[in-house]
Amino acid sequence: MMKICDVVRLCKTYGDNTTLAELQKEIQGNKTHKCPKCSGTGKITKKRNKAQYWECRDDYEYYDVECDLCNGQGYTEHMYKPKMIQDGWEQEN
Repeated sequence: MMKICDVVRLCKTYGDNTTLAELQKEIQGNKTHKCPKCSGTGKITKKRNKAQYWECRDDYEYYDVECDLCNGQGYTEHMYKPKMIQDGWEQEN
């Protein structure tokens, strides 16, 4: 969610007559492909077990990390498709 101060800063930077579509096009540039790893959100939710090893229960904590494929942008310049899980991601031509 954007804050009011963010909107004011954008208006000062890009001018009052710039539309949201123009602003998106300028910021997005040539990153037109939605990131397949984070689905365009720029972050990945992970979980870790906070319980100690001697406890007989699970105490999961969920936290967000920045997507390493798109660097938190949500979109990439190239289209990526998954390879085998141990091989990571490959760029599609």
